[in-house]
Amino acid sequence: MEMPTKVLTGQRDNTLKIQGDSMINPDDQKRLASIYTRHFNTADQLSATYETLTTDLNVAIAIEKEMLALEDLQIVMRKGVQSGAEHSGAEFVSLVKDDIKRHAANQHEFYEEFLPNRATVEDLAFYLAQETLQDPRFDDFIAALQMGLPARPKLELASNYWDEMGNGEIARMHTVMFQNVADSLGLTDEYIQDSLTTDGLWCGNLSTMLVLRRHLIYRGMGYFATIEHMFPKRCLSLIAAWQRLGLPTRLLEYHEEHVRVDARHASGFFQRVIAPLVDMTPGCAREMHWGVLARLNSSGRHLDALLERFKSGVNDAQSLGPHCRNASST
Repeated sequence: MEMPTKVLTGQRDNTLKIQGDSMINPDDQKRLASIYTRHFNTADQLSATYETLTTDLNVAIAIEKEMLALEDLQIVMRKGVQSGAEHSGAEFVSLVKDDIKRHAANQHEFYEEFLPNRATVEDLAFYLAQETLQDPRFDDFIAALQMGLPARPKLELASNYWDEMGNGEIARMHTVMFQNVADSLGLTDEYIQDSLTTDGLWCGNLSTMLVLRRHLIYRGMGYFATIEHMFPKRCLSLIAAWQRLGLPTRLLEYHEEHVRVDARHASGFFQRVIAPLVDMTPGCAREMHWGVLARLNSSGRHLDALLERFKSGVNDAQSLGPHCRNASST
């Protein structure tokens, strides 16, 4: 089965184009990201009323519908899953793991060659700015995925969540460790906001959508299982780049931790969450498969755009603050 990766492509002008004349306005993605950010704020950070909440929801739903429709254009499901043919949970997991293995995003040039061998400190900073749309929220994503699940799948995600929370140690919380990495490169809020690409925003918004909208939660299961499955290898590429550039090794703990735990998380996600849910509710397999493919496709587009940008030499040191440019000497 051919799995296309470039029906949607991130263009150099930061406009996401879809086969022909249809396109997504980058401002829509920025606005949706702003709306979603309010879901992760505490009450004292908000000035929301029911009127503003209604406006936010109406705007978000309109953008979300368009995003889902555009992702649908790229989804190529296996015939058996598409037709609703029943698979056991174990059979379904085997199918989707094969899809992941064969997809271009799983062995993308960005991680296989560019990041470990050629990326500069400036490239790393720009790349990690995109990751701020997901990594600092991952514990909240996992928490939201647990809602309403049967006991055993919920326990598996609870274990995953506890790892995200550093097993009770603040210094070991994954969000805290990621922030240490961001701070070491001088990733200020201003730099991050100026650096976010449309493809990066799309990936972050899609992640958030699939946990906030309960009717899409099975898609979220497939989507986040795929993230967990691919992340260890991606972390190894970043670690290689970090060491090659002579950056402080003490700051590798976030990515080294994910090499260790995410392989276990992915196995647990597939074997103790997805497989049992498919056995209990076979119809959810189609939704989970959609989530797997949407993650692969959106990640592939994002990496295509990053690689094009970095190869073009756009990321020069003038675009970064002095803290980031001097990171290798700290």
